[in-house]
Amino acid sequence: MSTHIRAIAEMRIRPGVDAATALACVRRISARTEARDPGTLAHNYYVDAARGILVAHEHYEDSAAMMAHLAGMDPADIAVLVGAVEIASMRLFGPASDELRAMLASFGTVEYFDFVSGFMR
Repeated sequence: MSTHIRAIAEMRIRPGVDAATALACVRRISARTEARDPGTLAHNYYVDAARGILVAHEHYEDSAAMMAHLAGMDPADIAVLVGAVEIASMRLFGPASDELRAMLASFGTVEYFDFVSGFMR
């Protein structure tokens, strides 16, 4: 059974916020994550600029790795991101620990999905 955690968060860029502000922020977050979080296997953002939608697609070794990533985020970047976007939906795939679920409670409604079958190359 896989211990990997995948998360997909859809965010809406707030009205009046320049999308470039949000995009610069997530670029900083990704660069810092790549340099500092070895348990983060993938950390990608995608944007639909015309509709003001930003999607985060993240992949972690396990719940502990996702918790370490969240705990290690730069508070200044968190402030910029929270001011620039609102979370529209968040889905988490894999065996989320109770501690991770508690940490994510402040994100609003999170949908959890259990691993059934599959592989990754």
